[in-house]
Amino acid sequence: MDVVTDVRDDHHLINVVRKLPYRTLRFARRMVAVFSLIAGLLCHPVLAIDDNEPGMRELLRSDNAEYSLTFENDLWFGTDRDYTNALRMQKTANWDSRDGDSYFTEQSSDGPVNYKLIGGAHIANNIYTGGNIKLPLAEIPEDDRPYAGWTYVGLSKQRVFEDDSIRKWELDIGCLGPCAGSRQIQTKIHDAGDSAAPQGWDNQIADTIALQYFYDMQFPIPENHIRRRSNNPAVRKIDFARSLHVAAGTVFNTLGVGAAVRIGKLRGYYDGIGLPGPIPSVKRHAFVTPRARERFAYARAKVRYVAHNATIEGALINDQSPFTQDAREVVLDLELGFSWQRKHCTFNVYAATRSTEIEAQAFRSRNHAWGGIQIHGFRCAASLFALGLALSL
Repeated sequence: MDVVTDVRDDHHLINVVRKLPYRTLRFARRMVAVFSLIAGLLCHPVLAIDDNEPGMRELLRSDNAEYSLTFENDLWFGTDRDYTNALRMQKTANWDSRDGDSYFTEQSSDGPVNYKLIGGAHIANNIYTGGNIKLPLAEIPEDDRPYAGWTYVGLSKQRVFEDDSIRKWELDIGCLGPCAGSRQIQTKIHDAGDSAAPQGWDNQIADTIALQYFYDMQFPIPENHIRRRSNNPAVRKIDFARSLHVAAGTVFNTLGVGAAVRIGKLRGYYDGIGLPGPIPSVKRHAFVTPRARERFAYARAKVRYVAHNATIEGALINDQSPFTQDAREVVLDLELGFSWQRKHCTFNVYAATRSTEIEAQAFRSRNHAWGGIQIHGFRCAASLFALGLALSL
Protein backbone atom coordinates (compact mmCIF):
# COMPACT_ATOMS: atom_id res chain seq x y z
CA MET A 1 0.00 0.00 0.00
CA ASP A 2 2.86 2.35 0.86
CA VAL A 3 4.52 1.54 -2.47
CA VAL A 4 1.33 2.47 -4.37
CA THR A 5 1.07 5.69 -2.41
CA ASP A 6 4.69 6.57 -3.11
CA VAL A 7 4.21 5.90 -6.84
CA ARG A 8 1.14 8.16 -6.90
CA ASP A 9 3.06 10.87 -5.07
CA ASP A 10 5.91 10.59 -7.56
CA HIS A 11 3.51 10.88 -10.51
CA HIS A 12 1.88 13.91 -8.91
CA LEU A 13 5.27 15.54 -8.38
CA ILE A 14 6.24 14.87 -12.01
CA ASN A 15 2.98 16.45 -13.24
CA VAL A 16 3.59 19.52 -11.08
CA VAL A 17 7.11 19.90 -12.46
CA ARG A 18 5.86 19.50 -16.05
CA LYS A 19 3.27 22.22 -15.55
CA LEU A 20 5.65 24.58 -13.77
CA PRO A 21 7.21 26.16 -16.92
CA TYR A 22 3.79 26.86 -18.41
CA ARG A 23 2.47 28.32 -15.14
CA THR A 24 5.58 30.47 -14.84
CA LEU A 25 5.19 31.65 -18.42
CA ARG A 26 1.52 32.45 -17.90
CA PHE A 27 2.34 34.42 -14.75
CA ALA A 28 5.03 36.34 -16.65
CA ARG A 29 2.58 37.09 -19.46
CA ARG A 30 0.06 38.44 -16.97
CA MET A 31 2.64 40.63 -15.27
CA VAL A 32 3.68 42.04 -18.65
CA ALA A 33 0.01 42.75 -19.32
CA VAL A 34 -0.39 44.63 -16.03
CA PHE A 35 2.68 46.80 -16.62
CA SER A 36 1.61 47.42 -20.24
CA LEU A 37 -1.72 48.75 -19.00
CA ILE A 38 -0.02 51.06 -16.50
CA ALA A 39 2.37 52.36 -19.18
CA GLY A 40 -0.49 52.85 -21.63
CA LEU A 41 -2.55 54.84 -19.15
CA LEU A 42 0.38 57.10 -18.28
CA CYS A 43 0.95 57.88 -21.96
CA HIS A 44 -2.69 58.05 -23.04
CA PRO A 45 -3.48 61.36 -24.83
CA VAL A 46 -7.13 61.23 -23.75
CA LEU A 47 -5.88 61.72 -20.20
CA ALA A 48 -2.90 63.96 -21.03
CA ILE A 49 -4.31 66.98 -22.88
CA ASP A 50 -1.95 68.69 -25.34
CA ASP A 51 -1.87 72.47 -24.97
CA ASN A 52 -2.30 72.80 -28.73
CA GLU A 53 -5.38 70.56 -28.87
CA PRO A 54 -8.91 71.09 -27.53
CA GLY A 55 -10.16 69.00 -24.62
CA MET A 56 -12.46 66.04 -25.30
CA ARG A 57 -15.53 67.95 -24.13
CA GLU A 58 -14.84 70.85 -26.48
CA LEU A 59 -14.02 68.48 -29.34
CA LEU A 60 -17.21 66.44 -28.98
CA ARG A 61 -19.34 69.59 -28.79
CA SER A 62 -18.09 70.62 -32.23
CA ASP A 63 -20.77 71.62 -34.75
CA ASN A 64 -19.74 68.84 -37.14
CA ALA A 65 -20.20 65.98 -34.65
CA GLU A 66 -21.90 62.88 -36.04
CA TYR A 67 -23.27 59.60 -34.69
CA SER A 68 -22.49 56.07 -35.80
CA LEU A 69 -23.78 52.59 -35.14
CA THR A 70 -21.82 49.34 -35.52
CA PHE A 71 -23.48 45.93 -35.34
CA GLU A 72 -21.71 42.56 -35.62
CA ASN A 73 -23.24 39.09 -35.45
CA ASP A 74 -22.34 35.57 -36.59
CA LEU A 75 -25.93 34.83 -37.65
CA TRP A 76 -24.84 36.01 -41.10
CA PHE A 77 -22.96 32.71 -41.35
CA GLY A 78 -25.61 30.56 -39.70
CA THR A 79 -23.82 30.14 -36.36
CA ASP A 80 -24.37 31.30 -32.79
CA ARG A 81 -21.12 30.78 -30.91
CA ASP A 82 -17.77 32.26 -29.84
CA TYR A 83 -17.72 36.00 -30.66
CA THR A 84 -21.41 36.03 -31.45
CA ASN A 85 -22.70 39.61 -31.10
CA ALA A 86 -21.51 43.18 -30.62
CA LEU A 87 -23.26 46.54 -30.65
CA ARG A 88 -21.46 49.88 -30.44
CA MET A 89 -22.91 53.40 -30.54
CA GLN A 90 -20.55 56.33 -30.91
CA LYS A 91 -20.44 60.09 -31.24
CA THR A 92 -17.54 61.34 -33.36
CA ALA A 93 -16.28 64.80 -34.25
CA ASN A 94 -13.32 66.36 -36.02
CA TRP A 95 -11.94 69.72 -35.02
CA ASP A 96 -12.79 72.88 -36.96
CA SER A 97 -11.73 75.99 -35.08
CA ARG A 98 -13.67 79.25 -35.24
CA ASP A 99 -10.94 80.93 -37.27
CA GLY A 100 -11.20 78.31 -39.99
CA ASP A 101 -8.18 76.14 -39.15
CA SER A 102 -9.05 72.44 -39.13
CA TYR A 103 -5.60 70.96 -38.57
CA PHE A 104 -2.76 70.94 -36.07
CA THR A 105 0.98 70.75 -36.54
CA GLU A 106 3.40 68.26 -35.02
CA GLN A 107 7.16 68.61 -35.14
CA SER A 108 9.04 65.64 -36.62
CA SER A 109 12.59 64.90 -37.71
CA ASP A 110 11.61 66.04 -41.23
CA GLY A 111 10.02 69.27 -40.04
CA PRO A 112 6.44 70.29 -39.16
CA VAL A 113 3.64 67.91 -40.24
CA ASN A 114 -0.06 68.80 -40.37
CA TYR A 115 -2.67 66.44 -38.99
CA LYS A 116 -6.42 66.24 -38.42
CA LEU A 117 -7.80 65.54 -34.96
CA ILE A 118 -10.83 63.29 -34.44
CA GLY A 119 -12.41 62.47 -31.09
CA GLY A 120 -15.12 60.05 -30.03
CA ALA A 121 -17.22 58.87 -27.10
CA HIS A 122 -18.94 55.47 -27.18
CA ILE A 123 -20.91 52.78 -25.38
CA ALA A 124 -20.78 49.11 -26.39
CA ASN A 125 -21.55 45.51 -25.50
CA ASN A 126 -19.79 42.31 -26.66
CA ILE A 127 -21.16 38.77 -26.23
CA TYR A 128 -19.16 35.50 -26.30
CA THR A 129 -20.71 32.02 -25.99
CA GLY A 130 -19.78 28.34 -26.20
CA GLY A 131 -19.87 26.19 -29.30
CA ASN A 132 -23.47 25.06 -28.83
CA ILE A 133 -25.79 27.29 -26.80
CA LYS A 134 -28.46 24.56 -26.66
CA LEU A 135 -26.32 22.28 -24.49
CA PRO A 136 -27.19 22.23 -20.78
CA LEU A 137 -24.42 22.91 -18.30
CA ALA A 138 -23.69 19.23 -17.62
CA GLU A 139 -23.11 18.45 -21.33
CA ILE A 140 -20.74 21.30 -22.20
CA PRO A 141 -17.46 19.82 -23.58
CA GLU A 142 -14.30 20.27 -21.54
CA ASP A 143 -12.60 22.18 -24.37
CA ASP A 144 -15.52 24.55 -25.00
CA ARG A 145 -15.26 28.33 -24.93
CA PRO A 146 -16.42 30.02 -21.70
CA TYR A 147 -19.41 32.35 -21.91
CA ALA A 148 -18.55 36.00 -21.36
CA GLY A 149 -20.08 39.45 -21.61
CA TRP A 150 -18.36 42.83 -21.73
CA THR A 151 -20.12 46.20 -21.46
CA TYR A 152 -18.14 49.43 -21.50
CA VAL A 153 -18.00 53.16 -22.20
CA GLY A 154 -14.99 55.02 -23.44
CA LEU A 155 -13.21 57.88 -25.16
CA SER A 156 -11.11 57.80 -28.31
CA LYS A 157 -8.77 60.08 -30.18
CA GLN A 158 -7.34 59.82 -33.68
CA ARG A 159 -4.67 61.82 -35.49
CA VAL A 160 -4.59 61.56 -39.30
CA PHE A 161 -1.45 63.01 -40.88
CA GLU A 162 -0.94 64.52 -44.32
CA ASP A 163 1.15 61.51 -45.38
CA ASP A 164 -1.88 59.29 -44.57
CA SER A 165 -0.30 57.77 -41.48
CA ILE A 166 -2.73 57.36 -38.56
CA ARG A 167 -2.49 57.05 -34.79
CA LYS A 168 -5.50 55.93 -32.76
CA TRP A 169 -5.98 55.75 -29.01
CA GLU A 170 -8.94 54.40 -27.06
CA LEU A 171 -9.57 54.14 -23.33
CA ASP A 172 -12.52 52.08 -22.02
CA ILE A 173 -13.95 51.33 -18.62
CA GLY A 174 -16.75 48.92 -17.85
CA CYS A 175 -17.54 45.46 -16.56
CA LEU A 176 -16.70 41.92 -17.64
CA GLY A 177 -18.96 39.18 -16.30
CA PRO A 178 -22.62 38.89 -15.18
CA CYS A 179 -22.62 42.63 -14.38
CA ALA A 180 -22.33 43.32 -18.13
CA GLY A 181 -25.91 42.10 -18.67
CA SER A 182 -25.01 40.10 -21.79
CA ARG A 183 -26.96 37.07 -20.59
CA GLN A 184 -30.15 39.14 -20.37
CA ILE A 185 -29.46 40.83 -23.70
CA GLN A 186 -28.95 37.56 -25.59
CA THR A 187 -31.91 35.86 -23.89
CA LYS A 188 -34.28 38.70 -24.81
CA ILE A 189 -33.03 38.80 -28.40
CA HIS A 190 -33.57 35.04 -28.74
CA ASP A 191 -37.03 35.28 -27.15
CA ALA A 192 -38.00 38.05 -29.58
CA GLY A 193 -36.77 36.00 -32.54
CA ASP A 194 -38.30 32.75 -31.27
CA SER A 195 -34.82 31.16 -31.14
CA ALA A 196 -33.40 28.59 -28.74
CA ALA A 197 -32.59 30.01 -25.30
CA PRO A 198 -28.86 29.90 -24.41
CA GLN A 199 -28.22 27.32 -21.66
CA GLY A 200 -24.59 27.83 -20.63
CA TRP A 201 -24.51 31.26 -19.02
CA ASP A 202 -23.98 29.77 -15.55
CA ASN A 203 -20.47 29.00 -16.82
CA GLN A 204 -19.66 32.60 -17.70
CA ILE A 205 -16.53 34.48 -16.68
CA ALA A 206 -16.86 36.00 -13.19
CA ASP A 207 -17.28 39.72 -12.54
CA THR A 208 -14.21 41.90 -12.90
CA ILE A 209 -13.56 45.57 -13.59
CA ALA A 210 -12.82 46.12 -17.27
CA LEU A 211 -10.20 48.81 -17.79
CA GLN A 212 -8.90 48.64 -21.35
CA TYR A 213 -6.47 50.61 -23.52
CA PHE A 214 -6.01 50.33 -27.31
CA TYR A 215 -3.34 51.90 -29.48
CA ASP A 216 -3.13 51.52 -33.27
CA MET A 217 -0.66 52.90 -35.79
CA GLN A 218 -1.07 52.76 -39.57
CA PHE A 219 1.60 53.53 -42.17
CA PRO A 220 0.92 53.89 -45.90
CA ILE A 221 3.03 52.41 -48.67
CA PRO A 222 5.25 55.23 -50.05
CA GLU A 223 3.51 57.61 -52.42
CA ASN A 224 5.47 56.57 -55.51
CA HIS A 225 4.12 53.01 -55.17
CA ILE A 226 0.49 54.10 -55.55
CA ARG A 227 -1.26 53.99 -58.91
CA ARG A 228 -3.70 56.81 -59.50
CA ARG A 229 -6.89 56.98 -61.52
CA SER A 230 -6.40 60.56 -62.70
CA ASN A 231 -4.22 63.63 -62.35
CA ASN A 232 -6.15 64.60 -59.23
CA PRO A 233 -3.69 63.85 -56.38
CA ALA A 234 -6.61 63.13 -54.01
CA VAL A 235 -8.14 60.37 -56.17
CA ARG A 236 -6.72 56.86 -56.22
CA LYS A 237 -7.49 53.48 -57.67
CA ILE A 238 -5.64 51.30 -55.17
CA ASP A 239 -3.59 51.78 -52.01
CA PHE A 240 -1.86 49.68 -49.36
CA ALA A 241 -1.11 50.17 -45.67
CA ARG A 242 0.60 48.30 -42.85
CA SER A 243 -0.32 48.60 -39.18
CA LEU A 244 0.65 47.96 -35.57
CA HIS A 245 -1.92 47.13 -32.87
CA VAL A 246 -1.52 47.14 -29.08
CA ALA A 247 -4.14 46.25 -26.45
CA ALA A 248 -3.43 46.41 -22.72
CA GLY A 249 -5.85 46.07 -19.84
CA THR A 250 -7.87 43.73 -17.69
CA VAL A 251 -9.71 42.28 -20.71
CA PHE A 252 -7.24 41.96 -23.61
CA ASN A 253 -3.45 42.08 -23.71
CA THR A 254 -2.21 41.63 -27.26
CA LEU A 255 0.37 42.81 -29.75
CA GLY A 256 -0.43 42.58 -33.45
CA VAL A 257 0.73 43.55 -36.93
CA GLY A 258 -1.45 43.85 -40.01
CA ALA A 259 -1.82 44.95 -43.61
CA ALA A 260 -4.69 46.35 -45.69
CA VAL A 261 -5.49 47.00 -49.34
CA ARG A 262 -8.28 49.16 -50.82
CA ILE A 263 -9.50 49.03 -54.43
CA GLY A 264 -12.03 51.37 -56.02
CA LYS A 265 -12.72 55.10 -56.11
CA LEU A 266 -10.53 56.33 -53.28
CA ARG A 267 -9.41 59.46 -51.57
CA GLY A 268 -6.43 59.45 -49.22
CA TYR A 269 -6.89 58.61 -45.55
CA TYR A 270 -6.23 62.29 -44.77
CA ASP A 271 -8.98 63.42 -47.16
CA GLY A 272 -11.42 60.51 -47.14
CA ILE A 273 -13.30 58.03 -44.96
CA GLY A 274 -10.51 55.50 -44.42
CA LEU A 275 -11.29 51.96 -43.27
CA PRO A 276 -14.14 50.88 -40.95
CA GLY A 277 -13.11 50.74 -37.33
CA PRO A 278 -13.86 51.74 -33.74
CA ILE A 279 -13.24 55.41 -34.66
CA PRO A 280 -15.29 56.09 -37.82
CA SER A 281 -13.80 58.76 -40.03
CA VAL A 282 -15.62 62.04 -40.56
CA LYS A 283 -15.14 65.00 -42.89
CA ARG A 284 -11.50 65.93 -42.38
CA HIS A 285 -10.98 68.73 -44.89
CA ALA A 286 -12.77 72.07 -44.99
CA PHE A 287 -12.46 71.97 -48.80
CA VAL A 288 -14.03 68.51 -49.24
CA THR A 289 -17.32 69.32 -50.94
CA PRO A 290 -20.64 67.63 -50.06
CA ARG A 291 -20.51 65.95 -53.49
CA ALA A 292 -17.26 64.16 -52.67
CA ARG A 293 -17.81 60.42 -52.91
CA GLU A 294 -15.91 57.23 -52.23
CA ARG A 295 -16.68 53.58 -52.88
CA PHE A 296 -14.22 50.77 -52.56
CA ALA A 297 -13.69 47.14 -51.62
CA TYR A 298 -11.04 46.32 -49.07
CA ALA A 299 -9.23 43.44 -47.40
CA ARG A 300 -7.18 43.48 -44.23
CA ALA A 301 -5.39 40.83 -42.22
CA LYS A 302 -3.87 40.83 -38.76
CA VAL A 303 -1.81 38.42 -36.67
CA ARG A 304 -1.83 38.90 -32.89
CA TYR A 305 0.26 37.61 -30.02
CA VAL A 306 -2.09 37.08 -27.06
CA ALA A 307 -0.60 37.57 -23.61
CA HIS A 308 -3.99 37.37 -21.92
CA ASN A 309 -7.66 37.18 -22.95
CA ALA A 310 -9.96 37.55 -19.96
CA THR A 311 -13.05 36.46 -21.94
CA ILE A 312 -11.38 33.03 -22.11
CA GLU A 313 -8.94 32.88 -19.16
CA GLY A 314 -10.79 34.97 -16.60
CA ALA A 315 -9.46 37.89 -14.56
CA LEU A 316 -5.76 38.74 -14.57
CA ILE A 317 -5.54 38.41 -10.77
CA ASN A 318 -7.62 36.36 -8.31
CA ASP A 319 -10.01 34.93 -10.89
CA GLN A 320 -13.19 33.34 -9.47
CA SER A 321 -14.69 32.07 -12.75
CA PRO A 322 -16.32 28.61 -12.63
CA PHE A 323 -15.01 27.65 -16.08
CA THR A 324 -11.98 28.94 -18.00
CA GLN A 325 -9.64 27.85 -20.78
CA ASP A 326 -6.08 28.61 -21.83
CA ALA A 327 -5.98 31.06 -24.74
CA ARG A 328 -3.86 30.41 -27.82
CA GLU A 329 -0.89 32.73 -28.04
CA VAL A 330 -1.20 33.41 -31.79
CA VAL A 331 -4.50 34.38 -33.44
CA LEU A 332 -5.17 35.31 -37.09
CA ASP A 333 -7.88 37.72 -38.27
CA LEU A 334 -9.09 38.36 -41.83
CA GLU A 335 -11.71 40.87 -42.99
CA LEU A 336 -13.26 41.56 -46.41
CA GLY A 337 -15.67 44.44 -46.93
CA PHE A 338 -17.14 47.26 -48.98
CA SER A 339 -17.41 50.95 -48.06
CA TRP A 340 -19.57 53.64 -49.65
CA GLN A 341 -19.66 57.36 -48.85
CA ARG A 342 -21.78 60.21 -50.18
CA LYS A 343 -21.91 63.65 -48.60
CA HIS A 344 -21.66 63.01 -44.84
CA CYS A 345 -23.15 59.52 -44.94
CA THR A 346 -20.91 56.45 -44.76
CA PHE A 347 -22.02 52.83 -45.03
CA ASN A 348 -19.73 49.82 -44.42
CA VAL A 349 -20.54 46.13 -44.69
CA TYR A 350 -17.99 43.39 -44.05
CA ALA A 351 -17.31 39.74 -43.22
CA ALA A 352 -14.57 38.62 -40.83
CA THR A 353 -12.97 35.33 -39.81
CA ARG A 354 -10.79 34.40 -36.84
CA SER A 355 -8.58 31.40 -36.15
CA THR A 356 -8.97 29.12 -33.13
CA GLU A 357 -8.60 30.98 -29.82
CA ILE A 358 -8.74 28.02 -27.41
CA GLU A 359 -5.50 26.12 -26.77
CA ALA A 360 -7.33 22.82 -26.14
CA GLN A 361 -9.09 22.94 -29.53
CA ALA A 362 -7.57 21.82 -32.82
CA PHE A 363 -6.17 24.76 -34.76
CA ARG A 364 -8.20 26.06 -37.70
CA SER A 365 -7.22 29.20 -39.60
CA ARG A 366 -10.91 30.03 -40.18
CA ASN A 367 -12.49 28.73 -37.01
CA HIS A 368 -15.25 31.29 -36.75
CA ALA A 369 -16.86 33.93 -38.97
CA TRP A 370 -19.24 36.84 -38.50
CA GLY A 371 -20.63 39.78 -40.43
CA GLY A 372 -20.83 43.45 -39.58
CA ILE A 373 -22.48 46.66 -40.65
CA GLN A 374 -21.46 50.20 -39.74
CA ILE A 375 -23.53 53.30 -40.44
CA HIS A 376 -21.99 56.73 -39.89
CA GLY A 377 -24.13 59.86 -40.07
CA PHE A 378 -27.45 60.53 -38.34
CA ARG A 379 -29.31 61.30 -41.58
CA CYS A 380 -27.98 58.13 -43.17
CA ALA A 381 -29.07 55.98 -40.22
CA ALA A 382 -32.51 57.65 -40.09
CA SER A 383 -33.03 57.12 -43.84
CA LEU A 384 -32.12 53.42 -43.65
CA PHE A 385 -34.38 52.96 -40.61
CA ALA A 386 -37.28 54.63 -42.43
CA LEU A 387 -36.67 52.45 -45.51
CA GLY A 388 -36.62 49.28 -43.42
CA LEU A 389 -39.79 50.31 -41.63
CA ALA A 390 -41.54 51.03 -44.93
CA LEU A 391 -40.54 47.66 -46.38
CA SER A 392 -41.77 45.83 -43.27
CA LEU A 393 -45.27 47.38 -43.46
